[in-house]
Amino acid sequence: MAPTVDEPSGSATAAPAIEDAEGLRGALSPYQMHIIREPPVQVRPGNALIPAVRVALRTQETHEDEGARGRDLSSYWASVSLISADGLVALAPPSTTILSGSLVDSIREPESAEGERDIGYVLFRNLVINQPGYFRLRISLLRMPSGTSDAETTGGGLLPSSSGVLNTGSVTTRIIHVHRDAPTTA
Repeated sequence: MAPTVDEPSGSATAAPAIEDAEGLRGALSPYQMHIIREPPVQVRPGNALIPAVRVALRTQETHEDEGARGRDLSSYWASVSLISADGLVALAPPSTTILSGSLVDSIREPESAEGERDIGYVLFRNLVINQPGYFRLRISLLRMPSGTSDAETTGGGLLPSSSGVLNTGSVTTRIIHVHRDAPTTA
């Protein structure tokens, strides 16, 4: 059984230590992520997180970029992982049994009602946390490098994984309390 955090540390809104890539976003990606739809604050173990977690992808520019919505985002995608409530322990991965559901999504075209700087979004459906405790979800924006010039264009400040995928930033949800007495989902 993987470790959990039995009590939440700090408030659900204060998470400066968890925003691990916040200071690096500008150097690594012209995009930033913003959580549009948070997971529920309580859920029963084994029940899906309803509504689905939704994260917008936005340009870094503060002015409207006319070409933003037509950008090629085929090398970008997002993944979701489960972390402890304090953000210090990665739980899934490495565990493959605590979090299940759609853990990876490609960037989808924005809907017309979304913000001016929104150029796409990701949607994580059917996420299930199978163990009681206090957790957060971390959504990471990943990019598959197109070639060796990627290190040059970002000044070598990349965060590569062993597979060559670049983690260009992440956002973290509020705390989710998973317990057997949580309200049932509709």
